[in-house]
Amino acid sequence: MGAQEADFRRLRVLDDEHGDGPNHTDNERQSDLLPARHPTAVRLLHLELVGHPASSWRIRRTALLALIPLARNVAPMAEQQVSVERLIDAPAQKIFDLLADPAGHALIDGSGTVLGHRGQQTRLALGSTFGMNMRVGVPYRMKNRVMEFEENRLIAWCHFFGHRWRYELQEEEAGTLVRETFDWSTARIPAVIAIAGYPKRHPAAMEATLAKIAELVETPR
Repeated sequence: MGAQEADFRRLRVLDDEHGDGPNHTDNERQSDLLPARHPTAVRLLHLELVGHPASSWRIRRTALLALIPLARNVAPMAEQQVSVERLIDAPAQKIFDLLADPAGHALIDGSGTVLGHRGQQTRLALGSTFGMNMRVGVPYRMKNRVMEFEENRLIAWCHFFGHRWRYELQEEEAGTLVRETFDWSTARIPAVIAIAGYPKRHPAAMEATLAKIAELVETPR
């Protein structure tokens, strides 16, 4: 077995065990490493993460082998998520109905990457699958599955790579506190998500998403 193949196998072990090397709690520092040092790997990896049709085992392998030296610094599972919150002046049910309808996801997307839903869609429930048309540079399709669900309180979904988008709703006197979380502890290779910089870039788009939800559900005064 060559050195690269051995390192690749070790990367898979690190993913299963969530790290056997030094842990770094500064996720931003980890996120800053990759774009400057491995721009080609970032592009190849992004094609795989978003499920682009051009992705293949050869692309995955090329990107992963390039990332192995950095992937040894794996953050603890408890730190493998980022969240934003917003108090929205609307009932939880009204907000949840929007989240549970794939047809509305393009309306609330703060990242500018969701173009619209695909096919005949029904209200989401635990285990539901739904397709979305996406665009990040080039158009592609995404299939998601609902992994967590509690009516009017919790919904989370993921695609093939495994990281989850989670929404938690808590009713309060002044409205509903909505928390959106990007959780990559469930990803197939969590270290790669952090190194690629997604946790650092996503919060701004998540805040924009909550702002769009508020615009759609709040009653003008």
